Amino acid sequence: MAFHTPGSTNTSGNADGSSAFGGWLGAFGLGVIGLNTEHNIETAESIERCDDVQLLLNGIAKDLNVIYVNPPPATTDIDTVESSSSSSAQPAESPQMALLALRLTRTKLLLYDKSDTKYNDVPSQVLSILSSSSSQHHQNIIPLLLQHLNTLPFESRKDVSSIVCFLLCCNTTSSKNNMTISQEFALYVQSKYEDIMNPIVYGYRFGLISPLGPDSMV
Repeated sequence: MAFHTPGSTNTSGNADGSSAFGGWLGAFGLGVIGLNTEHNIETAESIERCDDVQLLLNGIAKDLNVIYVNPPPATTDIDTVESSSSSSAQPAESPQMALLALRLTRTKLLLYDKSDTKYNDVPSQVLSILSSSSSQHHQNIIPLLLQHLNTLPFESRKDVSSIVCFLLCCNTTSSKNNMTISQEFALYVQSKYEDIMNPIVYGYRFGLISPLGPDSMV
């Protein structure tokens, strides 16, 4: 996985990468009205300014569920089959994927932010939510991202890499015990070993991440 440091220059927009999705989001109208959820309307701006780690990870879990676990049924309209098969059928082109991309970027930026002490506890919060025994949806965030990495937008692949690398290397002491974040993350990886390591090893051996999950190993 390539390590990407927040704040580094990218060729697609601003230093934080926020403008990389500008035209893409605009195509779906997300920059103005976003996606209408049960309780509110999400906008690109609201996600980019969100400091609530729980809210961001809840959104990521929801996005992954909609895109990969329980996707909406494909259209059977004869007039639209040809066009959908060549364009909108790709997960990376959906409005939900656009929101997932924004949430991943925001989570990465919060993890790496050293400029404000209010973010010091973010790594511990992220890991606590990801490894929560009470939420299978949150436990499956990292495995699902890795299993479907090849279908994510390019910048999102780098964000996933940065998030995982940060948690693997962070020596900050956890707020709930005397272990470091990296030690706690190692325990989480161990508990989801096949779901996490199989797609990584598969990708290393064959140059891609398997979209079929851990059972696709050969």
